[in-house]
Amino acid sequence: MFGEIDAKGPVSQLVSERPERARVFNRLGIDFSSGGEKPLDKICRERSLDLNAVLYDLQESDARTTDADPCWMSAPMGKLADEIVSVHHQFLRRALPAISYLLERVAEANRNSHPELMELKELFADFRSRLETSMDKEEEMLFPVCRQMDQQRSSGKAVHPRRILYLVSVLERNHECAIESLSKIRFVTNGFVHLPDCGNTYRVLMDSLSDLEADMHVHMHLEDDILFPRAVGQEAQVPMVPAKLKK
Repeated sequence: MFGEIDAKGPVSQLVSERPERARVFNRLGIDFSSGGEKPLDKICRERSLDLNAVLYDLQESDARTTDADPCWMSAPMGKLADEIVSVHHQFLRRALPAISYLLERVAEANRNSHPELMELKELFADFRSRLETSMDKEEEMLFPVCRQMDQQRSSGKAVHPRRILYLVSVLERNHECAIESLSKIRFVTNGFVHLPDCGNTYRVLMDSLSDLEADMHVHMHLEDDILFPRAVGQEAQVPMVPAKLKK
């Protein structure tokens, strides 16, 4: 224990308690979404990071966090859904086509010297397709139900189940595949390293992919670790309403 930070707690839980801690983990390259169940002290040992230095950075982040900063673990699901749409979905709807355009230019200009860029194009196309499909399903099917559950929960009315568990399982599978593609993208680009022989467009592309990865960690954490489990859990508490038989 270091201050109020439990080094033996999962990193996903640490971010859930204080969302601004995500900035520290992103800077250190610590995945708190797909790898978020590992305790912080174990991650630091595996990556030869100074645990006390990491805890100090987290404490500094906590000190800058104001009472107005939201804790998404207790916020209404509708508010969290709105945050995901307005911040992370909007970011992706801008970034995905822009990165596709940059990739097309870079791959065409360097196809002879860097054939791996063709593989990068295929990986990103799969990644983009899965995310765009997930965003559409969330905005059209899941998030409206989350807002409805908030309203009906506050009014004391029961909510009729809407197969949230099945929908969430589909979304989580899409997320797993997207994160896998993003990991491959990181590998193919050697960690988004700039190549001096590829020019400024390549540099912009690598910076854009790095920004995308950082946003994805926060985005997937909010959905997979917080919103989805809460929606499934709340649905499970609703008694099934028997269908009326036709006379």
